[in-house]
Amino acid sequence: MPDTQPNHRRSARPKSKTRASESDRIVERDGLLVYTGPVHPSVEYNDFIERDREERGRVVSGEPALPTPDAVTELIRSRRTIHLFAPEPPPEDVILCGLDLARWAPNHRLTEPWRFLLLGPETAAAVVALNAEVVTEAQGTAAGEAKRVRWAAVPGWLVVTCRTSDDPVRAREDYAACCCAVHNFQLYLWSAGLGVKWTTGAVTRTPQFYDLLGLDAERETVVGLLWYGVPAVVPETQRKPLDAVLTRLP
Repeated sequence: MPDTQPNHRRSARPKSKTRASESDRIVERDGLLVYTGPVHPSVEYNDFIERDREERGRVVSGEPALPTPDAVTELIRSRRTIHLFAPEPPPEDVILCGLDLARWAPNHRLTEPWRFLLLGPETAAAVVALNAEVVTEAQGTAAGEAKRVRWAAVPGWLVVTCRTSDDPVRAREDYAACCCAVHNFQLYLWSAGLGVKWTTGAVTRTPQFYDLLGLDAERETVVGLLWYGVPAVVPETQRKPLDAVLTRLP
């Protein structure tokens, strides 16, 4: 997939009754919440989904039909980790929808171990400064300043944490559940034309980071620091062939 610049044109799809929202980006159509914002930056994803819906129609029972396998395949395969973002702030209603869907990740015994922290400008600036200090101490002044400039340009910030457990099996299961929640969030934002970078850099493991966010390290652990926004560049990527990671047992 070639690198592309985000396309900011509005979807040509017809409008319908709007759910309670601060903008007209999310509307209710046929019993589904539909994003009507910018076309997906890497593929004509909105057009693809629209054609897909027209072809499959509604299920016989009258309930909204699920996405087809082709639509799900396109969403999963097209998603990318985004490192560079456009400066415009992402719409909060889309972010909240993504977080609401993140909660529906599988979690053993329904522990729902996740917690989400949306960072405002003041907290994000403090994280940028702390990271610059960590990098400066480890790699020198020039590297620290470069990180400060890059991180300061990020438009959206989210921290995901997981409740700790004295039971090592439950702790592992809960962490896995939180990772599933993060992926739900990433996939929804990608479908809405927004990208995410999930980082677990050194700054997220420092006591200062926990103190800055008001986290108790004995009760929760940081799963990741997520950046999000409109992609400025969509990178290419590859995966190993399935046969390289698949073992068939009798």
